[in-house]
Amino acid sequence: MSRLGNNISKELEDRIIKLRAQRRLTRLACTRPSRSSPRGINDEIILAYSMNLLQQFRYPSDMLTLMFSTVKNAGANLDETLRRIQEEK
Repeated sequence: MSRLGNNISKELEDRIIKLRAQRRLTRLACTRPSRSSPRGINDEIILAYSMNLLQQFRYPSDMLTLMFSTVKNAGANLDETLRRIQEEK
């Protein structure tokens, strides 16, 4: 695949991730939480935070599980999550 093709597929993947996050957040506003972490934080919110951080740091999408666990362990506190990510760099 050409470089142009790779760039287009990456842009398409990024748009799909953003769209999925927006849809999840929209559903959150309309429905009650379906799953919650032990601290009472909705997993869909943690997922949305995780996907936004992946885009912010330009990490590949296969790191979503690691980012999700980092955000969840930080109690969905973005400042704490960012601090933990910076410590590991």
